Amino acid sequence: MEQRYSTFDRELLAAVAALRHFRYMVEGRAFTLLTDHKPLTHALHRSSDSWSARQQRHLAYLSEFTADIQHIPGKENVVANSLSRPAAALTPASQAGALDWQRLATEQKDDPEINDLEGLSSLKLQLIEVGGARMLCDRSTGTWRPLLTVSFRQTAFHQLHQLAHAGV
Repeated sequence: MEQRYSTFDRELLAAVAALRHFRYMVEGRAFTLLTDHKPLTHALHRSSDSWSARQQRHLAYLSEFTADIQHIPGKENVVANSLSRPAAALTPASQAGALDWQRLATEQKDDPEINDLEGLSSLKLQLIEVGGARMLCDRSTGTWRPLLTVSFRQTAFHQLHQLAHAGV
């Protein structure tokens, strides 16, 4: 249901969810809520009959904690960018390391699971060259995703999972 919310409603919900999560840290303290959604900065100071009941509840909850909501441009909001764009998404696949792209491309040709996927209309399959190998990838989400054979799935999972947990 929340996927159908307007941008304003999603940003407002994110602020409320963050305050609910960190309530024990911010309650009784002065702080500033930074957002890259400029309309949210004026929401607490604007009286309007056009607020929905949900928006009124969320704004009332926000006002219990802070009256200071400031705009910060998205490009300058380094903290939010690091949360919404993990290292795995920023690492080019050709530099990912441990996957043998040539072997994956070879295994794709004989894999019955992948042959079954080629008939699906929900996927936009395309041959793409990665690391000197031409492999079948899905582009339905806007970014290429190689179709992994069973023998590659665990390796790929662990490799990408390690990017999110770079510590010891």
